[in-house]
Amino acid sequence: MTRERLDELVADEGISLVHRALWSALWDGEARVADWLRADVEDVDLPGRRVRVREPVRPDTPVGPGE
Repeated sequence: MTRERLDELVADEGISLVHRALWSALWDGEARVADWLRADVEDVDLPGRRVRVREPVRPDTPVGPGE
């Protein structure tokens, strides 16, 4: 998927906001899918636009690109 296609999907109001937010977070964030799926509502800081990841699923695995 290209960044342009993701931007189109995220802008599409016919798609659930939850899905659009998750796709955007997966693309832009450094956490892995399993880390996002383990997040709870209290982990979300809406004003700060952050989600706290409690513990990486596999802390020995690098999370950034090219690591």
